[in-house]
Parts: sequence; structure tokens; C-alpha cells
Amino acid sequence: VNYDQLSGKKTPAGAAYLTWKSDSGQFGASLVVSYDDKNERTDNFDAGASSYPRSFDDGYYGSVSNSGGALCVGSASAGGCTPRIDTSKVTLFRNVDMYHNLANQVEFSHRKRLGVDGTLQYKPTDELTLTLDGLVSHDDEHYHGSALVADFSGGTLVKQVVVGGSDTTEIVGGQPRTVHVGGTAVLESFQNGTVDEIVENRPAKSTTSLFGFNAKWARGPFTLALDLDASRAKLRDAGGLFTTVRLKHIDYTYDRQTGSPLASFTVSNPNYPNAATDVSHRLGHYMASEGQNLDDRIKEGRLDGSWDGGAVTAYGGVGYSQRTKRTTGFTEPNACAYCGSDVVLPSSLFTPTHFNFFGGAAGGNTAEWVDYDADKLFQTMIGLNNTADPTLHGGSLLPIVVDPAASSAVKEKVALGYLMFQFKGDLGTLPLAINAGVRFEDTKFTSTGAGQTVLSAKPNGTGQNVIVLSGLTPLSSKGHYTDILPSLNARLNLTDALILRAAASRVISRPTLTDLSSAQSITSNPGNERITRGNPNLLPFRASQVEGGLEWYYDRDSLLSATLFYKSIDSFITRGVSTQKVDQVTFIIDQPVNGKGATVKGAELSYRTLFKWLPGPFDGLGTQLSYTYTSSNAS
Repeated sequence: VNYDQLSGKKTPAGAAYLTWKSDSGQFGASLVVSYDDKNERTDNFDAGASSYPRSFDDGYYGSVSNSGGALCVGSASAGGCTPRIDTSKVTLFRNVDMYHNLANQVEFSHRKRLGVDGTLQYKPTDELTLTLDGLVSHDDEHYHGSALVADFSGGTLVKQVVVGGSDTTEIVGGQPRTVHVGGTAVLESFQNGTVDEIVENRPAKSTTSLFGFNAKWARGPFTLALDLDASRAKLRDAGGLFTTVRLKHIDYTYDRQTGSPLASFTVSNPNYPNAATDVSHRLGHYMASEGQNLDDRIKEGRLDGSWDGGAVTAYGGVGYSQRTKRTTGFTEPNACAYCGSDVVLPSSLFTPTHFNFFGGAAGGNTAEWVDYDADKLFQTMIGLNNTADPTLHGGSLLPIVVDPAASSAVKEKVALGYLMFQFKGDLGTLPLAINAGVRFEDTKFTSTGAGQTVLSAKPNGTGQNVIVLSGLTPLSSKGHYTDILPSLNARLNLTDALILRAAASRVISRPTLTDLSSAQSITSNPGNERITRGNPNLLPFRASQVEGGLEWYYDRDSLLSATLFYKSIDSFITRGVSTQKVDQVTFIIDQPVNGKGATVKGAELSYRTLFKWLPGPFDGLGTQLSYTYTSSNAS
């Protein structure tokens, strides 16, 4: 039985197995069936894009101007000011670290998994063994995330407490004014702002199947093994939704001075009590698809052989694998149809929660809010296309469709061969073991998809960025590279307790097919604007490495060792983060890139022992200690 303490739910789990062997011993079979049902709840306090420095005049709070002789930070028109910062209550600031998102979030995951694993084995002769095995696993997981989120892009900042930094004087609006520079905002209050409730719904189903055949033959010093495998993994989550409803004219405060990583979050509205749990004033806002389908297929075969010549053993083999990964993304073509947040939603959609977020430890009045069914909300808003005042929404919410720019197909083919020798003998009177070989790998891949660029991105004044995308451009990339990978390992027993080891090799690690995908996702939420995509031009990780060490087994249960290592890295794969400004919005571009190479060197000390001198039953206790020093010129 599984038990989740936060959700208070118990769910079943179990497994059963069956084995059979013929009287002759030539046939055998096994079958395992398992079932697991899990309900999990996770409470998260999420700062979104975290906190980073803001300034009163960086554009986030509008423009800075004189309005009728008074300073206006916000929007000035016709001699009036719609302030984003109340300069009579808040000191102007520069490079003050502050929140840009704040979310109280509760996540639920209900997962049911059924697995079947079977094996058949036949031994027609003493020299030949044939094995056929298969595995099928089906996972049905429903994820539901519910969050109450402060939207800092609206409202008027009326209070700010900053820790650290210092005051200075700047000429602002033609007059000398006090400006606080640096520090961290630990408390902020906004009036007439907006608070969102975000519900994510992902009803995903996945199935993994794997079937393999193995034939192993042995006669005298010779062995041969043939392995053939085919597998498929598929994920179906076309109905994934990211939905947002909005509360307007909200006064709210966050306070980071709680003595914990949690911030106190308080919301109110002068016209109705209990704003966080009120069900009658929710407004339609942003509706997006998070759906994705994945198909991953692998076919591979290997033939390995060995010859045992006593002092020398030879190994060799060839192999081939083909892997194809297809990604299908989905989109809501008019996700911001209701971003004006002027259409009131039926109260019947919403239910006050009983989450007791973090046991009320965060403080404030937002341990509870309202929750809703994202699918019902989406269908309700589709219906509002025809019944709501058309002047209150920008067009119609549309059915979910396939997004070619978020879809891709990547295929990789790898042919390999290797030859290896193992020697066991003596160097003088000292036992010596050497393992040396070379591996050949030839890799070809193709990546296809479609691309789009952001042509325009502007805040719409209602807490959302409106973006315009280019048309679709077909994308196609291919690559081909060959690697020869030698390796050498040696062990010399200086004494019965003292062993000298050395190793050198050339290594490679290919990019994942996800990294090679051209599919991209674009997030336009204020404070978290991001374009995430793969990179079909990635090169593999390649390095040459060498190490040497001394091991002292000063008794049967104890080891003291020291190792020196050096690695020359030709190229490696890391996450490349850059920025791209489009109109008034700066996007973070997140994609894998190749590093320029580096060297890594260092030393490692290790100690392991058992405390045999302790009285029973504590004489089985032990310890393992290690220290590693690493120096690198990687940047």
C-alpha cells in the first residue's frame, strides 16, 4: 500500500510472479505482473523567474515624466497620471533585487502503472542457449497543478521595504530626487493590481514495450553472442492545458521576512471579502496548450565473440542501432483571446480549496484559493465566444491544433565495431593485468521540423504580452561523424596489499535526440519570457583522459587510495542562455550549445574501513571518506 501524507490517500500496489522449468532442464519460463497506484501531492512556493534587479526607469513600470509639475512613473496623459509607482509613498530605486513572479502552488499527480515482464529460455544443447524476453509497461498519469499567482505587471506600488543598498541623489524629471541603489526588496504592496489563478492539466498516458532475443554459443575457448532488440516508448498528452483566470482591482502584499524561504502573501478587494476564495469575480484570461505526443523507437543488433587463450583473451564485435524520435506539439491559435480579462466566468466553475498550503506556515491569507477543472473552463470559454459581449474579448478561443514549430523528427544510425585484448601475466615477479582495445563508431543523423521567429512582442496593458510570429519555414539538418576510440587499462600488484593502476582512453558521448530536435516552445508570460529549442548542429562530447592511482588494502575490509587524473575535453554540451529583445520584450533563448573545450585535472583521496573493533552488533558499521581536488580552465 502506498500512502501520501500530504494528500492523505492510500493506494494499492502489488506484484505476482510465475516460473516454470521442464523436467529435462531445457525449457524455462517466467512471468511477472506488477501494479502500482500512487497519489502524490507537492506544495511549492515558486518565485517563477526568481528575483533580479529592477529600476524605476527601466520601462517595466512605464515611463518617467512630469505630469502637471509632479513626477509620474507610469502612464501620463492629458495632464493626469496613472501611476505604477506612488512616488509620494515609495522612494525611487535603482538595481534593487525583487520578485517578478510569486506563486503558491499545489501539485497533484495520480499515477497508475501496470507492467508485464516475461522470459522464455531454451537450451537445445550444452553449447547453445536461446533466450526471448519482453516487457510491456503502461502508465496512466493525471497531473493537476493549481496556483495563486501575483501579477506584478499591473497595479500601483504603494509600499516597499528594501534591505541593503544606499540612498543617492539623481536628477529625475528635471529635479534632484532621492534614489535608493542596490539591496533587496523584502516587502512590497500593490493597489488595484491583478492576481491570477493558474491551473495546469495534463492527462498523460504512456506505454513502453521492449522485446529482445539472445543466442549464446560456447565451445572450448570460443564464445559467440547474438543480441537483437526492438523497443518503443510512446507518450500521449495532446490534451495538456495551461489556463489562467484573473482577479482585477486587487490589493496585495508579499513579505519575505518570514524567517523561511516562504513569503507571506495577502490579497484583498474593497468590494468583497475573502478575495482569494471568492467564486463570483473570476475573469477569463489566458488559455494555452501544453500538449505533446512523443514516439521513440529503437532497433539494434550486436554480435560479440571472445577467445580465451589463457594468458591472453581476445574480444571482438560489431553492432548497429537505429533510433527515431518524433515529437508532436500542440497549440491554441488564439490563446490571448480573453486576455483583456473583462468576461466574467460562471461561479459554478470554481470551488474553494481545502489545501492548507504548507500547513499555513507562509502566513498571509492565501493558504486557500479556488480550484477548477481546466477542461470544463476551456469548453465554457469556447461557448462564450458566441454569448459574451464581443467587445470584451479579442476574437474567439479556438480548438487545439498541431503546432508544426513545436514538432520534429530526429533519426540516428550508429554502426560500431571493437577489438580488445586482455593479458594476465607477470612483470618480473609482480602480477600484471592489461586490458587494451579500440572501438570504432560511425554516426549519422537527420533532424527535420519547421521554424518560426517572433516578429513582434508588446505588452497589451492587461498583464500579458501579445506576440506575432512569422510564417513556418521548413528546417532540415543532417550530420555524419566517425570516431576511433582507443583505451588502455593496467593493474600491477606491487605487493599483496598494494596495487598500482593506470588508465588512458578516448571517449565520446553523443547528443540526445531531444537536444538535436528543432522543435521550439515560446513562453510569453511577463517575467518569464523564454524561447526553448534544440540544436541540430550539436557536436558530441569528446575527450581524451588519463589517470593513475595507488591502492593500499591494509586489511581485508579497509582501503586507502590516491588517484591523479587529467582530461582534455575537445567539446562538451551545455545549456546556452542568451537574450533577444523584440520590440519591448526581452526573451531568454535557452538551447543546448557546444562549449569550446577545456582541461580538467586533479587528485582524489579515498578511505574506507569497517569498525571491527566495536562490540556486536555495531562491528558491522563502517565509513567511507573521500576528497577530490579539481582544477579546470572551463568557462
